[in-house]
Amino acid sequence: MDILGFIFAAVVGFGGIFGYIRKKSHVSLAMGLIFSFLLAYGAYLVTLNAANTLLSTIVTGVIAAVFGKRYAVGWKFMPSGAMLLATLPMFAKYAYKLIV
Repeated sequence: MDILGFIFAAVVGFGGIFGYIRKKSHVSLAMGLIFSFLLAYGAYLVTLNAANTLLSTIVTGVIAAVFGKRYAVGWKFMPSGAMLLATLPMFAKYAYKLIV
């Protein structure tokens, strides 16, 4: 069971909800919930077959790219840097399983 994947999906979902509550950002809410669903489904697929990491690799790669760009432009650790630090290990985990 991909417990870390499910936890990461929950963190992304709560981040989107928190962004909506704090800044009234509808985009944050929508993207947080969409990516959370995709990550949870990816974790489910990994639970069924440990080698099935393509969806999770793509989604974590997109999240890392978006937050990496936001951090590079603004140099603010919250939320961009924190999400980048949380996403990179997950991306590495899934990409490694995809390659090996």
